[in-house]
Amino acid sequence: MSGSKDTPIAIGDRVTFQKKKIGVSVIITQEVSKINLALMALWWIGMAGCGGVFFYYWQNTTAQSDAIFFGIATAFALYFILRLGKTLLWRLIGKEMILINEEGMNIKNAYGNYGRARTFLPENVKKLYLIPYNVSKFMEFMDRSSYVIGGDTIGFSYQGKEHRFGKQLEEKDAKVLFRLIDKSLRESVKARS
Repeated sequence: MSGSKDTPIAIGDRVTFQKKKIGVSVIITQEVSKINLALMALWWIGMAGCGGVFFYYWQNTTAQSDAIFFGIATAFALYFILRLGKTLLWRLIGKEMILINEEGMNIKNAYGNYGRARTFLPENVKKLYLIPYNVSKFMEFMDRSSYVIGGDTIGFSYQGKEHRFGKQLEEKDAKVLFRLIDKSLRESVKARS
């Protein structure tokens, strides 16, 4: 992890950071392999096709029981089309942006540069921790799959609420990022006092 202050330094394949005078700026990209991206796109196209067929039959059936079935099927298809579309967009242009400086810590889940930043005062950030990952637990395994937006690896307590970031990072990258964030938060607290 060497480099000048102006050159981003990489942690693994998806994380880059830039050291500031006080604190750090971190970007975690959300890209996946081209095969995963292609499979997600095919899944989305398939769901859109099914949704179109269900919608057509819902609008053109005369039997009330068939209309109810196709209406419900259309609603489920629409739900999955929207969820998968959001995840596909996240994998194409999504990134987590973390900025720690003397003013505080900002965390932003962004599509491109658009997103809402959450601001945290560094002195109120308590109990920064790594989130353990147990591959034998089905829901944890699914949360870390490329087909969902989730699988946070670092968490902290702030004014009694839990907050998380670092989506689907490898364990070694999460540990390096954890130490970097912890050190930067301590620098920020020291600069504010």
